Amino acid sequence: MASFNPQEGTVGEMKPKSGGSKTLLIVLGVLGFLALGCCGVFGGLAYWGAAKFNELVTEDLSRRLAESPVAVSELGKIQSLTLNLTRTGEYNNKKNPSGNQEQVFVVYDVKAANASGELVCEMRKQSEQSQDIVSCILVKQDGTEVELFGEELSIDMGAEIGGEAPAEPATP
Repeated sequence: MASFNPQEGTVGEMKPKSGGSKTLLIVLGVLGFLALGCCGVFGGLAYWGAAKFNELVTEDLSRRLAESPVAVSELGKIQSLTLNLTRTGEYNNKKNPSGNQEQVFVVYDVKAANASGELVCEMRKQSEQSQDIVSCILVKQDGTEVELFGEELSIDMGAEIGGEAPAEPATP
């Protein structure tokens, strides 16, 4: 593109302005990098917190099971104890639809020497900062239920979540 300079009386080339779009790209790149960094940090902290919570609850549950004569006789040596988040969510949605944080149910998949199935544990708020496992029931693969420790806790896993109703509960 040509330009005219009236003081010199010459015609010359105009240089296009540059740097505006480059600056915008740099600013957007830095903001994007910061946003990804923040998401990564907060996501990592949330993951770490959930893993730590699961570790603490699983340790407490393992200790409680080892102290319960009924649990020791029904399960024997525990081979694996895994939090089942899907079943925990399903069970809480059916049993506790209001989302009451005073009482929460946690479901674990358990494999042991004598039995396998699901452990449905009731947790109750003890203070603003703690919830304790107050009872736990083993729901065996054949549907029978055995109270392992704690208060009387009546559950019906099949009817509550939509599967077949289990057989009559076993008495310890």
